[in-house]
Amino acid sequence: MSLCPYCKEEFTYVVSVGVVVMGHDTHNHAVSYNCPHCETSLSVTSDHHEVQRDMITAVVAAIKDGSARGAV
Repeated sequence: MSLCPYCKEEFTYVVSVGVVVMGHDTHNHAVSYNCPHCETSLSVTSDHHEVQRDMITAVVAAIKDGSARGAV
């Protein structure tokens, strides 16, 4: 079992919440892992599914753009 450093309650699972991290001119998708008792964020990491989706979308757009200009 784990112990929340904020509310001191024991827990065996966390609550995951999708978040968007806003920068000056960018945004990134992330996942926050929260205490199930006090809902305090215990950790935040990149949402790997969203990163992969963004990369695939960018590659497909680049391929289509290159094809539209006659590039091979």
